[in-house]
Amino acid sequence: MGDSELSVICRVCQRKVSMDRVRFDEVRKLYVCDNCFNSNHGFDERNSFVGEAERSVKSLKDSLVKYTCVKCRYHFVRQKNKEISSCPYCGSDKLEILDTGASKIIEESHKFF
Repeated sequence: MGDSELSVICRVCQRKVSMDRVRFDEVRKLYVCDNCFNSNHGFDERNSFVGEAERSVKSLKDSLVKYTCVKCRYHFVRQKNKEISSCPYCGSDKLEILDTGASKIIEESHKFF
């Protein structure tokens, strides 16, 4: 009885395939049929797409500045490259840049000690 006579079920697509069409997929850590193994390229593309989306969200967050109006305490966000001269809510020109990063928190904590 040769390998081509034995049949197994693919762990991904659940199809019955001959043993000679089964391969170990390093990404999924499963034995899969050669069709699913070859479609693994699409799996990698989806993962890279997610990685690109995460990087673009991070770069978008890095390009934003948080402001608060001193007069009305309205909070808003604008891109770093956009100049802002007044509060979009009340029109006041007294704005503060909010820095809520770790360095700002540490800096403010030293004021109390």
